[in-house]
Amino acid sequence: MGGRQHRSGFFEYGFSSKRFPPDGANRGHYRNARIDALTDQIRVEMNQEKRKALCSEVQKILPDDLPYLPLWFNDIVSVHRRSLGAVDLPSTGNYNFLATLRRLESSRRILSRVAWSKSVLFQRLRDLCHGDGPFAADSPGVAI
Repeated sequence: MGGRQHRSGFFEYGFSSKRFPPDGANRGHYRNARIDALTDQIRVEMNQEKRKALCSEVQKILPDDLPYLPLWFNDIVSVHRRSLGAVDLPSTGNYNFLATLRRLESSRRILSRVAWSKSVLFQRLRDLCHGDGPFAADSPGVAI
């Protein structure tokens, strides 16, 4: 397949009767004269819109001919702690998502922080209302 090839070259590489291994990936020896003609046209067509229309035609023929029958699919599954939150797994099966994965703060820690803040707030309000403690009216620097 030498060099960088346009993605539409995949149709020729995988489905043209000229591309049986080792010269291509048509391992099932699929033959369709219309596909061969279309892949030849795609290879030389320079107009992107025309090439796109040719590729669309190939994509309409292949599901009807069904040159390959997939016998399995990759099921992407994750078993992880809730503290990681929603883990967005890529369908490609790569592990790039691990670079951005962050552990969520535990709900127990959040609740304890809220309870602490609440108790401190109530203590300060009580001090303010009773006139003692750091918020008393006679404390220096505190204006009420």
